[in-house]
Amino acid sequence: MSLLFLSLLFAQTPEKPAVPPLTEEQIARLRELIRATNEKAAEVAGQLEAKERELARHYGEYELNERQVAALEAEIVELQRQKLAHYHRMHVELRTIVGKERFDVLKQRLRLAGFFGPVAKEPEKK
Repeated sequence: MSLLFLSLLFAQTPEKPAVPPLTEEQIARLRELIRATNEKAAEVAGQLEAKERELARHYGEYELNERQVAALEAEIVELQRQKLAHYHRMHVELRTIVGKERFDVLKQRLRLAGFFGPVAKEPEKK
């Protein structure tokens, strides 16, 4: 997660003043969650990149070692599974920390920032 994500998460909500501000404990838990998730993501990304480079080297050789390629592909799939599992755990924990009201506000902000795909354009007026 990035600084943009943090700023969207911690920003106050003038459009919805009924949402209470985050407590110091929530902020500390969120910072730790983001730190740990980033650390794990970087570790897995590095391993994944190394395995993909190794696989590419094997594909660059004329004599293809099918057994080594199959083993590397299995390792790559496992690392991708781990990456998704870390992301999933982060989202589950995020919801337990901030609660539904704050999450709904955060979701709107993340959508506007393009985190959930491209931002829908408003129809042109004719």
